[in-house]
Order: sequence, then structure tokens, then C-alpha cells
Amino acid sequence: MISFHLPPTESWFGQFKKRCAWRAEWETIDQARKEIADYIDTYHHRPHSGIGYRTPTELAATWRPNPETQMNLATLTDNDHGVHVNQSH
Repeated sequence: MISFHLPPTESWFGQFKKRCAWRAEWETIDQARKEIADYIDTYHHRPHSGIGYRTPTELAATWRPNPETQMNLATLTDNDHGVHVNQSH
């Protein structure tokens, strides 16, 4: 039997319902879409404990590209992907 129990997703929807859906009385579907999109945008751009209470944007600003560690995808072979591709066509 396959289980589709996804605790992080269920937790997110539980918080969404408490903080947004159950508190709102939308008059139009467009109003609901806008408020839900605003909630999601705010949720995704809030400070996270897992990244030192910084926002994802603040964390991304600290990343600097390192040419020595960047992978050049053009140099990968099929074996690097664990995939065999028949190129006899």
C-alpha cells in the first residue's frame, strides 16, 4: 500500500488555514487568489530558523560564484549521469 502522508505539506496547509483561509471572507475568486498569493509570497520570504533567521534573499546575497567548483554541464558524459544513450542514430 502506498502512503501519501506528507507531514511538512500537511503542516504548511494547517498553518495556512489558521493564518489566512479561516480568517478571510473573500467576495470574489480574484480577491481570494490575490490574498492567497500574498500569503504564500510572505511565507516564502520570511526569516527561517534553519538559515540563521535570515530571509532566503538575504542568504542568497551571501553566495558568491566559485568558478573552480561550478560544473560545466557540456563536459559531462552519459556515464556521468548513470544513463546509457544510444547515439547510433
